[in-house]
Amino acid sequence: MKRHDTSLKPIAAILLWVLIFLTIVSFIACFQIYYVLNSPILPQAVVWDVVLPFLIKGTMLMLLSIVAAYFLLRRRYQNVLILSGISLQIHFISELFLTTAG
Repeated sequence: MKRHDTSLKPIAAILLWVLIFLTIVSFIACFQIYYVLNSPILPQAVVWDVVLPFLIKGTMLMLLSIVAAYFLLRRRYQNVLILSGISLQIHFISELFLTTAG
């Protein structure tokens, strides 16, 4: 049997919690924006143009956090680090585009 490198376990666990936190924040932001913009004055197409990127980002982060949790349970800590890095890049790049577009 192959030995697993346990020195990466605390880092992988912390990054998984960061990933879960970012997922929750993305969904909360999505619903808050929807309820703030959902008024009779704005058309629904404008509301969904603003809400949809947050919803897509939250869904992608949620799926990546599920896969990262699976890798953490299977003791593949390097894969958790890689997925966390990809997720953080998705988060920061989408935030950059969302803040510069608006």
